Amino acid sequence: MLEYRLRKAREARGWTQSQLAAKLNVSDATISRYEKGVRYPDPEMLKRLAFVLEASVDYLVGNEPHNPDAELPPEARRCLEEFRSFLRHKYLTKD
Repeated sequence: MLEYRLRKAREARGWTQSQLAAKLNVSDATISRYEKGVRYPDPEMLKRLAFVLEASVDYLVGNEPHNPDAELPPEARRCLEEFRSFLRHKYLTKD
C-alpha cells in the first residue's frame, strides 16, 4: 500500500522521484526503492514524507481510506473547500 500511495501522492504534485528525493535530502534510489516496495522508510522518514507530500502517515501506510482530494495540489484542494463552504451556506443556511 505504501508504495502505491507514495507514488500517487508524488505524481499528484507533478514531482519526479529526483525532485522528491532532493526535498528530503536522500538519493533518487531511496525513493525508487520505497515506491517499489524493496525498502520501507523508518518512522522519522515516514513523517518527513507525509509532511512534504501534504498527506497523513495513516494515509500513506493504508490505515486511512483513500481520499482523492488528497492527491490534488494544494490550490485545487482550497478551491474545493471554498466551493463546499459555498454550497453549505447556500443550501443549509436558513434565511
